[in-house]
Amino acid sequence: MRFTADVAVKRHRVAGAVLGRHPVFASGVLIAAVPVLVVHLFLRRRIADGVTAGATKG
Repeated sequence: MRFTADVAVKRHRVAGAVLGRHPVFASGVLIAAVPVLVVHLFLRRRIADGVTAGATKG
């Protein structure tokens, strides 16, 4: 696939803008993951009990 110089420069700028903000993305992922992990740690026993209780027959 051949690109003109203008397209190649624009693609490079977009990639640089996204990759240059890596710490922002990483902190966003961390902020989103921490509450999920905390809820999982507190409710894992109840989740397992609910799954196994629904699997019994009769």
